[in-house]
Amino acid sequence: MNNPQKFLDTVKDFNGKNIDPLALNPVMLVLNDPSKNFNEKYMLGQNMAASKLAAWAINITTFNRIFLEVDPLEKKRDAA
Repeated sequence: MNNPQKFLDTVKDFNGKNIDPLALNPVMLVLNDPSKNFNEKYMLGQNMAASKLAAWAINITTFNRIFLEVDPLEKKRDAA
């Protein structure tokens, strides 16, 4: 992270609707494995910034999962 502002801009502008499943699958393995302790509370004990980044990663993957379920339904609704 030699350019923190660029990193923040990338996180802020990240499109949670279009996450490549090939990138998402390994992330989900970590998020769903309790032994990895990848959650905001545990990460807070390590570092405040890390805890917020963990929360973002958890939330953006949750958003993506919900979006992928809801988007086709909204498209069918709009077509009706």
